[in-house]
Amino acid sequence: MFKKMLQRTGVSSIVTLGAIVLVAGFAAPAQAAEQSIDDLFVAASKALNSGQNKEAIRVLSRAAQAAPNDPEVFVMRARAYTSDGDYTRALADATKAIELKPEDPEMYLARARVLRADDKFEKALEDAQKAVELAPNSSDAYLSRADIYRDMGNDAAAKADEDKADAIDKAAR
Repeated sequence: MFKKMLQRTGVSSIVTLGAIVLVAGFAAPAQAAEQSIDDLFVAASKALNSGQNKEAIRVLSRAAQAAPNDPEVFVMRARAYTSDGDYTRALADATKAIELKPEDPEMYLARARVLRADDKFEKALEDAQKAVELAPNSSDAYLSRADIYRDMGNDAAAKADEDKADAIDKAAR
């Protein structure tokens, strides 16, 4: 395959081989790093799903070092900290995720989950509201806000958000 390509382009095989080796040399570490982040996510997810919160936090801390600009790392570690009852660190990670991707409603929903778990319903409601504003056609945003309203004893508002989420889901079908 390479011989035919070389013959058509007229490029010498030594120059082309050097370019291939050079590109492969740069691409391989990037792919390896990406693979290792994926592996860390899988390991952390398994740990979280089996109730091994501290192991998940340890693995996700490695992922945060390897990918400090990946908001998903911080969202997942916030979930692990929340499951472990460490709301201070969970809130810090969820806030970091928002700083990294402020226009993503999922980041606000992640912080709302932390705040809700810590019984800070007013602040959780603010983040759920922001998620609804950013994604007015997201049934997840409305359902999250409904859960918070219900926790606050506002069943009418919760029901209205649940109805809105149902309408969004029906329209999407």
